[in-house]
Amino acid sequence: MSKSSKRHIENLIREIEGAFSTSQYPRDDQLVYDNSGNHLECEEIARDFRGKDWKTIPLETLRYNADSLLFFTPQAYRFYLPAYLLASIQFYREADIITNNVVYSLTAPEEQGFEMKRFLLRVSFFSLTQKSAIRSFLKFLLTKHSGNFPLGDINTAIERFWRSENI
Repeated sequence: MSKSSKRHIENLIREIEGAFSTSQYPRDDQLVYDNSGNHLECEEIARDFRGKDWKTIPLETLRYNADSLLFFTPQAYRFYLPAYLLASIQFYREADIITNNVVYSLTAPEEQGFEMKRFLLRVSFFSLTQKSAIRSFLKFLLTKHSGNFPLGDINTAIERFWRSENI
């Protein structure tokens, strides 16, 4: 890896860490969308993330919970997303399916309706700095790993929501 690539990665990591440095932990009952005790995935995700800061979540936990982005409440999604972004950058190969799930979760649905409302609720409270960091992450993926997304998923995510004029 060239010095400029390393520097670019280091700058992106700093951008994400800085953008999310003041993120507030959601209440324990705001981690997953179902706290009834009847939803196994939600129970496991809540157990694995309860009381944990996004800065301290190990890669192993993120990999095991790669699908958790879809089960998090909007508050928990906004709080834990940077851990997934950083894992995708720092441990791309080891992160396995994490990066695909992050891109999917950052892609606005094609049609209006329930899923669009859910997406907008998930992303609406990101600050401009956080949105910019997310866009930088997607552009990084587009530059470094677009070959691993042959259907153009990263471009789709950017075009549907993360273009600079949308944020």
